[in-house]
Amino acid sequence: MAEAAVVEPAKVIPAATSVPVPATVVTAPPTVIPDPVKPATPATPATPEAIKYDLKLSDKTSLDDAVLERTSAIAREMGLSNENAQKSLNFVDTEVAAHLARQRESFAKLSATWVGELKADKEFGGDKYNENVENAKRAVARFGSDSLKVALDETGLGNHPELVRIFSKIGRAMADDKFVVGTAVNGAAQKRTLTDMYAPKKTTEE
Repeated sequence: MAEAAVVEPAKVIPAATSVPVPATVVTAPPTVIPDPVKPATPATPATPEAIKYDLKLSDKTSLDDAVLERTSAIAREMGLSNENAQKSLNFVDTEVAAHLARQRESFAKLSATWVGELKADKEFGGDKYNENVENAKRAVARFGSDSLKVALDETGLGNHPELVRIFSKIGRAMADDKFVVGTAVNGAAQKRTLTDMYAPKKTTEE
């Protein structure tokens, strides 16, 4: 007979002992108070004396060199760069040039109007216009300085009716004056002649 198989009893595995798991404690991170933001320290602006400008005027400018220093002073006060200061100066130069051009045009039109008035004047103009103008020129040439002649030409006042009339009368008086003081050839003789003319008359009494 076959031997009976020996069956070993099954091993009893004890149940695992339940070990309590401690609860996870969530700790809030500590509150971090940020440092106050410090304002950026602005750059120290250059002192007015430290700003230097190299400004230039155009070749055809009507401004004088003194405007360069005045423009530099204003630009320095406003903190302008040299480029912006130059732009400001160019703008002023252009505006002044345009203003002067308008003035010259206005004076030219006014001067032409004065000439028209003189030509139409019954006493001065008409057939006597050229003669009266020549008389006026003669007076200006005789008594006017070079500065006066330039001023009359540049301003157009040389055609002002009242001035032309006055100079014309002076020139006419010069042409009509036929009075000749003696025939002396030196100052002493001329002086004696004038003295004789205006000396008190002598009486005929002895």
